[in-house]
Amino acid sequence: MTPGISSSGRLWSVVLAGGEGLRLRPLVERIHTDGRPKQYAVLVGSRSLLRQTLDRTALTVPPERTVVVTTKSHKPFFDAELGASRARGPVLVVQPRDRGTAAGVLLPVHWIARQDPRALVAVFPSDHFIGDDWAFAKHVADLAVVAARHPDWIHLLGAEPDAPETGYGWIDPGDELDRAPAGGLRRVLSF
Repeated sequence: MTPGISSSGRLWSVVLAGGEGLRLRPLVERIHTDGRPKQYAVLVGSRSLLRQTLDRTALTVPPERTVVVTTKSHKPFFDAELGASRARGPVLVVQPRDRGTAAGVLLPVHWIARQDPRALVAVFPSDHFIGDDWAFAKHVADLAVVAARHPDWIHLLGAEPDAPETGYGWIDPGDELDRAPAGGLRRVLSF
């Protein structure tokens, strides 16, 4: 864990694991024949995308302060993924069914706020591939320091694109608002 961030006890993580993963469905079905969503699939290496995300978040946030939101239909995959490690975290929040990203974020954030009203919360999709987990964790830790200075703001960590990709959209950055060790914190003009 990165010193100074998680040791404060204020940083929590929410891992989004409730989506159906429709864009990668054909690939996942070729690899796994059991109908699992992409976050429970092993696409690169020997760990599922969810396990990679949980291992990555554990670099800055301890498992007992990590909340995974999933849906009732995914519970068998989640149980198989974590099994015996559930006793020491992460916390599992199960939605009756997928209601989209907003509900997937708000439900666990509401739960965290009841546990720790002063919490800083970082939200992680469980279906992203990150090439350098340590560099990513450092960016998250750096942003958490800035977020502690501006707790009323919503902060977004973005990656600079290396090629155009119109299917995903982009962030149009505005004026610099503050400095983080890895770069400036900017206002978002538009998405």
